[in-house]
Amino acid sequence: MNQENRSYFMPAAKVFLVLCLALLQYAQAQTTIQGGLISGVWTKSASPYIIRGSLLIPNDSTLTIEPGVVVDFRGQFKINIQGRLLARGTTTDSIYFTTSVPQPLAPPPIPDPKDSSFWTGIELNNVANTNDNTKLEYCVIQFVKGSNFGNSPAIQI
Repeated sequence: MNQENRSYFMPAAKVFLVLCLALLQYAQAQTTIQGGLISGVWTKSASPYIIRGSLLIPNDSTLTIEPGVVVDFRGQFKINIQGRLLARGTTTDSIYFTTSVPQPLAPPPIPDPKDSSFWTGIELNNVANTNDNTKLEYCVIQFVKGSNFGNSPAIQI
């Protein structure tokens, strides 16, 4: 390889390496939540949050979800709020509560309890008067069937 080709090849290789590392970091930016008690802050940089069990925000606890976060339920799970949920998206960066499991073309006549193509919603249950308000702003809530297979709303108070 002559000097002219080498001087062209080295900067291009460095740019390629930087792009690969950036894409690798983006591809690994996900957080799996097995279920159970939750609180703290869910950040866009750790999104999507893959949910593999029902969640409980306990009394006197707060879960804050940043704009741009995707909460991806992988089964018939819900969020039960006894504390406080602050999910405040923006007009340009919504928060998504969804599932990435493919939706069936037509729902079966009798719902299958093992069907993971939906999740079962957000419930505010036994919230103490001492807790501040739960806030959901600029949130997209989709593919929810409720805890009674579609007979319940996506958000229950």
